[in-house]
Amino acid sequence: MHFNLLDEPWLPCVTLEGERKDVGLRDALLGAHNFADLRDPSPLVTAALHRLLLAILHRAHDGPKNLKDWQAIWEAGAFDPQRLGDYLDQWQERFDLFDENHPFYQVAGFEVASKDGGTPAKNLALEVSAGNNPTLFDHSSDAAPPPLSQGAAARSLVANQVWSPSGGKGPKSNLFGPHGYRSAAPLVGGVVVLLRGDSLFATLMLNLLTYNRDLPFEHTGSEDVPAWERDALPEPGPRAARGYLDLLTWQSRCVRLLPE
Repeated sequence: MHFNLLDEPWLPCVTLEGERKDVGLRDALLGAHNFADLRDPSPLVTAALHRLLLAILHRAHDGPKNLKDWQAIWEAGAFDPQRLGDYLDQWQERFDLFDENHPFYQVAGFEVASKDGGTPAKNLALEVSAGNNPTLFDHSSDAAPPPLSQGAAARSLVANQVWSPSGGKGPKSNLFGPHGYRSAAPLVGGVVVLLRGDSLFATLMLNLLTYNRDLPFEHTGSEDVPAWERDALPEPGPRAARGYLDLLTWQSRCVRLLPE
């Protein structure tokens, strides 16, 4: 099974006429000026998806390195199709949710050593009833989990990586042995501010910061790249962000989605 996030519909965009339309990453970015908004029923998902789009824009434009570069994009009124197209084509295989070698935001070959072999994919959504969580907004059961579409799984996966709270010890896995106690993801315990414009293009531009070696904060160590450009996930354990793109695409949990 394949589900490439560049072209398959999974991003919940809102047209200028106010209708929801699910689109892929390519259409969302290249047509951002034709959409009013990107909005999921979960604010956690909405914030996480905007961070993903911003990371792609920063990488594709290699900036904007200063206010002049930012102004050039703003005055164009749309994102450069050549820059975006070339970048997305280069990394297309890394955006496949079920790729054997580099599944998007996941760990290839990762297996949990447990009796049931894993947990329901619905548990990626933090508002869903799972395990001993209080039943507040959801009444589904781990014993009979509801089916999850590929698009819904992708949205929950992106949100889970930046919103997962700290908790007990993780399970034992085939790649890392016994996992340690789980630490909180980057956005937990903070406040997320999203400036909104009258189109998705304007919203993304208003949140597109100056990005260079020193801003928004200094790069450390090796090159700052988004998660999908790395050939291997860093070993589990404490580490500092290498740069802004590393922070925007931070992977807090080892996950592998098993399609049915």
